[in-house]
Amino acid sequence: MRCGIYRAYQGRYSGAKEMKIHEFGERNRGNIVMIHGECMPWELFGDAIGILSRRFHIYAVAVPGHDIASDEEFTSVEDVASRIELTLAKHGVPHIDLLYGFSLGGALAMRMLTDGAVPVMHAVIDAGPAPRESNGILDSLFAPSNPLKRGRSSRSAIDKIFPPQKINAASADKIYLLMQRMSGNTTDRIFRSMYCYELPETLSAQGCTIEYWYGSEEADRLKYDIGYVGSRIPGVIMRPLAGMCHGEYVLSFPEQFAGDIGRRML
Repeated sequence: MRCGIYRAYQGRYSGAKEMKIHEFGERNRGNIVMIHGECMPWELFGDAIGILSRRFHIYAVAVPGHDIASDEEFTSVEDVASRIELTLAKHGVPHIDLLYGFSLGGALAMRMLTDGAVPVMHAVIDAGPAPRESNGILDSLFAPSNPLKRGRSSRSAIDKIFPPQKINAASADKIYLLMQRMSGNTTDRIFRSMYCYELPETLSAQGCTIEYWYGSEEADRLKYDIGYVGSRIPGVIMRPLAGMCHGEYVLSFPEQFAGDIGRRML
């Protein structure tokens, strides 16, 4: 099975490189692929992974450009999505029972659903950004207003997205440390690509239940994304998380989050 799956991927992504995906709960049945957000280490999912891995086989993606021990750069949503697919194939994964992507990870998840290279049974997109209409002029305006660059030099900029009263200081410190060490090329590519990646007019993944989660406290900021997803993904289940901010559910309430995800595996 492993070789057959990999050969199918080799033809499609002959130029793609394998990437880091960490496994937990390998002996368990039912798999969950988790993709973290921009400028945060995958380890911030650690509490949720620890709970989920008691029952399920977890694949935690380490998005390129987010590893302090590596000098690898982020490329684009399209490229990284294809590399995730290729790497899962090399791990012998024939399908994904549940795909969870937060923020940038949500964009990567939507791109994977578009590719359709790995069948997905259930997808949870948590505050994933939708692509904007773009042109050369718009692209040239992105870099000066890139909030990721502000986060590299200002701890207060991070607190605006992850309020101290909502996200513990240790998690925010890890985000700040990573952002300080990320290259300017990576932050530029992340910011441009996560808002300019390609999706079809209608995103439909056969046999997949798709949910879009977002914190009620970030609903205004995500107004465009919520509208885009609601109009472009037939049958999508929209789920506002009452009283939550960006990433608060998975980062600050791992037991409740894991319970919610686990129920979708039944």
